[in-house]
Amino acid sequence: MKHRNRTAIITAVAVSLTPVISQAATEAEALQACISAMTASLERNNGAAIGVQIAEPSDNSSKLLHFETVFHLDAADAKTGETVAKVDCFVNSNAQVMDLKQLSLTSDTAQRRSRTST
Repeated sequence: MKHRNRTAIITAVAVSLTPVISQAATEAEALQACISAMTASLERNNGAAIGVQIAEPSDNSSKLLHFETVFHLDAADAKTGETVAKVDCFVNSNAQVMDLKQLSLTSDTAQRRSRTST
């Protein structure tokens, strides 16, 4: 009897988790969603189309998302390499962009995480 109850409980837990696990997106999918949202936002603000190139290995993670995740994105001028925007992108476990916050390039937060600051 105890064995049957344990099996029923384990089965119930496994079945209840299946939709959650199967709906989880990968980091790569979330990153692509963030890049699309950032690009659209920058295009709206600048009135011009923007080309995108992702630094490797940023876009190849197959790790599943289980919680809200934040990606810190930098947009650089293709000719000069100068950072033109810094964006924090918040996504849920389904790779849906929940919030997109553009930082001032001179803010303390932007300076701390800058790859070009000295």
